[in-house]
Amino acid sequence: MNLFHSTQISFIAALLAVPATTYPALAQTPPTAQSRVQVHAPYAQKLIMAAKEHHPEVQRIGLHAVPPGLSYSVVIANTLPGLIGQKDSAKDIAVERSGKAKVEHREEGFYKVRLPIDDLHGQTFGMIAIEVPFKVASSEDGALKKGEAIRAEIQHKVPNKNALFAQ
Repeated sequence: MNLFHSTQISFIAALLAVPATTYPALAQTPPTAQSRVQVHAPYAQKLIMAAKEHHPEVQRIGLHAVPPGLSYSVVIANTLPGLIGQKDSAKDIAVERSGKAKVEHREEGFYKVRLPIDDLHGQTFGMIAIEVPFKVASSEDGALKKGEAIRAEIQHKVPNKNALFAQ
């Protein structure tokens, strides 16, 4: 065995000997932008799909929250199911932390409206993201109003965050 190979083995053995609690980030590392975590939120998905059916004029609706067993927020329901489990972006997290809505003018031809969302009791549990095409809203204010109306329809059907993950 050459010295380089021996050093590699020693380094790997040392890494394996370090408990995850020494480095909390190793204990539960959020997924990268390309990876997804498993999320089972059937009631949340049902609410989002019903809202999209009631509002075909919007491109996409996504619901973000911290699922049971995780310490970070992800997409728990979306009209594009392939996005479920995706870790929240920095812009999503900023809305969740500030509690303030954000409207982004996207070059792709729509406004991305991000709003904090509450349950029936006024407890904020996450964020809703809605893509409103320019042909539906002629301004950021118009897109915000559309987003607020959709959020209101959804949040009055959420008794609490745990209900989103129930059948």
